[in-house]
Amino acid sequence: MTYTRGKMLRDTIAFALRGIKLHMGKRFVPLKLTEEQRYKIGDEVVRKLKDQWKLDEDMPENLPGPRI
Repeated sequence: MTYTRGKMLRDTIAFALRGIKLHMGKRFVPLKLTEEQRYKIGDEVVRKLKDQWKLDEDMPENLPGPRI
């Protein structure tokens, strides 16, 4: 299975949206997006950036860190 730049960006955005809080006056309110909503946002970002960022390319194999 190939892991593309677009898939990595989508997964990263969805993960980052887990902890988003809105600043409402003097307090912060969690956004509380579902997993499906977070991945839809990630898909939309990837769709809009796909051509200019070449997100269809496979990720290089020699990146440091754990393998998926």
